[in-house]
Amino acid sequence: MVINFSKYNWILILILSSSELFSKETNLFLLLFILLYYVLVRGGRLPISIPGAKYYFTLLIVGLFIGIVNVIINENTVFNFVKHFIYYLLPLFFWQFGYILSNKENLSCKPKNIKESIVITAFLLSSYDLIGSIISFLSRTKEIVDLYSLRSEFGRGSYVPIIALYLVLFYSREIKLSKNFKRFLVLLFTISILIHFSRTHFIILLILVFFSGFEKNMKNIKKIIFAGTLILAGVGVLYLYFPNLVIDFYNKTSQSMTEITFSKSSWSHKDIIWNWRGYEMYSALNHFKSSSFFEQILGGGFGTVLYMGEYAYLVSDLPYLLFLHNGYFTTLLVFGVSGVILFVLWVLSLFGYSKYINNTQDSNFIKGLAVVILFTTYFVNGPLFSVSQATFLLYFALFSNNHGELDEDFKKN
Repeated sequence: MVINFSKYNWILILILSSSELFSKETNLFLLLFILLYYVLVRGGRLPISIPGAKYYFTLLIVGLFIGIVNVIINENTVFNFVKHFIYYLLPLFFWQFGYILSNKENLSCKPKNIKESIVITAFLLSSYDLIGSIISFLSRTKEIVDLYSLRSEFGRGSYVPIIALYLVLFYSREIKLSKNFKRFLVLLFTISILIHFSRTHFIILLILVFFSGFEKNMKNIKKIIFAGTLILAGVGVLYLYFPNLVIDFYNKTSQSMTEITFSKSSWSHKDIIWNWRGYEMYSALNHFKSSSFFEQILGGGFGTVLYMGEYAYLVSDLPYLLFLHNGYFTTLLVFGVSGVILFVLWVLSLFGYSKYINNTQDSNFIKGLAVVILFTTYFVNGPLFSVSQATFLLYFALFSNNHGELDEDFKKN
């Protein structure tokens, strides 16, 4: 098995690995360095725009202008302003980086290598994750009795194996790896997903499969049945050795809707600990209601925080939160009601962007990713405030250009 990777494929592996292993600042400067090198040294051109640019850049201007004003009047701090600003730039930079890599000249018309690069990255990350989890398990000082203690030991996992599992299942012919190695990868990626007991990971995988068009291909149906059987078998094995974890995961999954509600009028200490995400949203809504009409419409700009008082210690060393679990509520605080509307319109434009993609399978993947963003932002920050979710814009760029130039319709728009 020989994979003829160019330097650009190795750079893609580096960037994807960095997005999961290193800080947002490291990712920003690494992306910025590559983009500047491409423009200043190689003489390349970058698209300033991204899909839904008018919505994305309107939010950027609003966040900058109001944020700077609030920094001047000491409502926001420079440090928090910069943190929000860095996160906000990441989707744009990931998109531009994907544009470079999907350029015909850089990949020598070998788009399949993009998929193989993602799969190899997932192989490296999953292997690192699994080995690290085994070492943590063997050297643990506390018993793993619930999901909280599990994630304290093993972490929360990565999105890359989920994307790679999807690619191995639905782009199998384009990924030039041996059948046995592909089967091993399916097993490895499944284990990597399972050991973290993440509801979000399962939701992402289910949404991508739903939009894959699998029902039109009997082979894909068989692959899904095989992968589903493998996941169920894995859950069965985990239940034999860690029944408490499986039961805890089942309870959390069955109570998911209760966990993300915020309609309670009074919160006890027990309620807050049990439903922290709901309490975050409740506190954010109270903050919103007490804000001025101007701030309700346009938000507090970059650097806006939510003070949580004595309970902030549950998730932070500071008395406030810069990012909430619910990305829509973070957007509400930073950009106001208009920002939430613009964000939804931006994601919908990402979904609509799929019609400009010639390849049906790639178009389905883009649709699935857009719905993943729209749905999971309610649980895990969203692409404007999360490095891992910002990488979805990298996939958008890679899978929209890798079968040639975009349709003329999109160029005109």
